Amino acid sequence: MHTIWCGLVLALAASSCSFALGGLRPVLSIWDTELTGSLGGGGGRGHLRKSDDTSFGASLNLHFLGYNATFEYRPLAYSAWVDVQSAFLFDNRAFGVGEQVLLDFDWNSFDWNFRFFKLGEKTLRMDLIAGLQIADIRVDLRSVTTGVRADVDETLPLPYLGGKTEFRVNERMHLGGDIRYFNLDISGNSVEYLEADVSLRVSLARSSDSLGSFIMGYRRRELDAVFDDGRADEGRINLDIDGPYAALRWQF
Repeated sequence: MHTIWCGLVLALAASSCSFALGGLRPVLSIWDTELTGSLGGGGGRGHLRKSDDTSFGASLNLHFLGYNATFEYRPLAYSAWVDVQSAFLFDNRAFGVGEQVLLDFDWNSFDWNFRFFKLGEKTLRMDLIAGLQIADIRVDLRSVTTGVRADVDETLPLPYLGGKTEFRVNERMHLGGDIRYFNLDISGNSVEYLEADVSLRVSLARSSDSLGSFIMGYRRRELDAVFDDGRADEGRINLDIDGPYAALRWQF
């Protein structure tokens, strides 16, 4: 799956280069994250012990004749123990109090967004964006005690609205912020998604991004999802992912 997403990013980069070399900004990033949250179903719930992951990501910003779009790929993978607070069902499998339950969780996301409104330019800029995240989420839950296993792999399309802002502190430093939100409830399935980050960008050249920039920030993701609400195979996931990140950005 990682190979497929990386191939898509490279293909988009190659196609963009042919007509927009002046407005191409690739970004490579590393995100040191911490996963917390809970999962359950059938009236019961288990809480995740904190789990850490360091992941690499890539994005590509394209600017051409006033059009601005960003393509992003971010893989995340965790392994965490689950403290069963009360017996619960997940994907119609039962997990009981006192069992040793292990969660393997993968979240691979491919994200595309575009700017549809811009306010300001030099000192303070604010953008409104619309986008779509294709989230490939796998939940592999197994009881080491009993051998019971639930393995769920879902691909979720998450259309969202959001905003970006950047404030110029001086000739090299810029403060930025980014927020994205999505909420959908249909046919017993509901998904609520929030992502936000704050950052400091330092240009390597004065008053120009020609030599690239170094970015430091803090990002948070929240996902609340219910699948097949009220059915025997009901599943509930509440996850928080947050942590600092660093990135390098180039201008072509």
